[in-house]
Amino acid sequence: MGLLRFLFFALAIGFLAVVVKRLLAPEPEKKEQPREPYNPMVRCAHCGVNLPRDHAIRSKDGHYYCSIEHRDANQR
Repeated sequence: MGLLRFLFFALAIGFLAVVVKRLLAPEPEKKEQPREPYNPMVRCAHCGVNLPRDHAIRSKDGHYYCSIEHRDANQR
């Protein structure tokens, strides 16, 4: 009976130590991750595939294309 009482008090003291340590420890700093700039999607005027505007090829008439071949094929 004495051993069980000892184990109970040891576990209770250990639990309290962990709780107190967490309460007293400073919170870690939350680093905000920089947001990527908004990059709208555009549709290729030839095949209809969607791609980010900064990856697209724009023709003189203002249409977007996914490749040079598609731009040249539509301008013929």
